[in-house]
Formats: sequence, C-alpha cells, structure tokens
Amino acid sequence: LNTLEHYNRDSVSDKLIDRLQPFINDPKFVPNVVKTASSAAEGLCKWVRAIYNYYLVAKDVRPKQAAAGQAQEQLDELNAELTRKIEKLNEVEAKVNQLNRKYAAINVEKDNLQHEINNCRLKIERALKLTEGLSGQRGRWESGAKRLKEEFENLLGDILMSAGFISYLGSFTGRYREDIIKKSWIPNIKVNELPCSPSFLLKKTLGDEVQIQ
Repeated sequence: LNTLEHYNRDSVSDKLIDRLQPFINDPKFVPNVVKTASSAAEGLCKWVRAIYNYYLVAKDVRPKQAAAGQAQEQLDELNAELTRKIEKLNEVEAKVNQLNRKYAAINVEKDNLQHEINNCRLKIERALKLTEGLSGQRGRWESGAKRLKEEFENLLGDILMSAGFISYLGSFTGRYREDIIKKSWIPNIKVNELPCSPSFLLKKTLGDEVQIQ
C-alpha cells in the first residue's frame, strides 16, 4: 500500500501503457464489476485506471508544459533584456539630465557674459564720446596751460610792478602810467634779470577777468 501511495506517476512509460491497454479495454475490468470479487481488487482497479488516465492527461499536457517552459524561458530572457534596456535608458536619461543641467548653467553664464559685454560696450561708447569731447578742449587746455606757465614764470616781476603801481601811479593818468611802465619799469626789471610780462596790466595780474566783466 505504501508503494502505491508513493508511486512515481510520471515514470509511466508508453511500453507499460501498451501492456496495460488490454486490461483497460476489458469491460470486466471496471470497479463496479471487480468489487463483486473483492473490495481490495476494486481499489486496485481504481488505482490502475487513475494511473492510466493520469498518463493520458499528462501525455497531452506535457507538450504544453514544455511549450510553456520554453515560453517562460523566452519571457525570462526578454524580461532580462528589458531590464538591461531600462538600465541603459536610465543611464542615458541621467546623462541627458546632466547635459541639460550643464546646458542651463552655460546659458546662464552666456547671458551673464553677454550682459557684461553690453556694459563694456556702453562704457566704451561713453568713453569714446568723452574722449571726443575732451579732444576738442585739448587746444584750449594746452593754451591755458602755456599761459599759466608764463604767468607763473613772470609772477615775481608782475607782482613787483603791481605793488609799485598801487603805491605810486594811482594818481596819474592812464597814458602816463602806461608809458612809465613800458619805458622805465619793465626795462629796469629785465636789467635786474627778473621775469615779468612784456605787456603788464594790473587787472590781469591782480584781478579776476570774469568778475571784472
């Protein structure tokens, strides 16, 4: 009985089934008939027929199981391939995201540089305009610098004549004052090797032309 319970049903061969087939075809080899002889024989009859039916079902199912197994193997391979593709896609997406971040950062840097370039251009334009404006004043500045240098060099003699003018010539006429300065004071100052203006004017030495006007 223990052997029957643990019998390997999948080990039944076609040869064994061929030998069993006559008994299966025998109309007397059915549980209802066999039980008239013995209940134990009935049980054996049921077991034999169950093994036979299992064989028929298994024979039909095994190809399907094999096909299902192959399909499962193919599915597993496809799933593995899909997993690899997904991993590859994730790597590519990660690289794309990284490139997008770099692209965004470069665009920000480009915009900043463009802003700086525009500011530099504006400063250059303003500097050029200022330079052009100042270049027009160069002649006046040079002339003024030259005049100031001459006035500074002649300052000692001019101040000396201004002091003399205020002290001694205030009561005389303009004609007389002009003659004495040109004919006497300026020659004497030059004889003493003191610098002075060739044409002395008191208002030019001590006055402010803007205020005088």
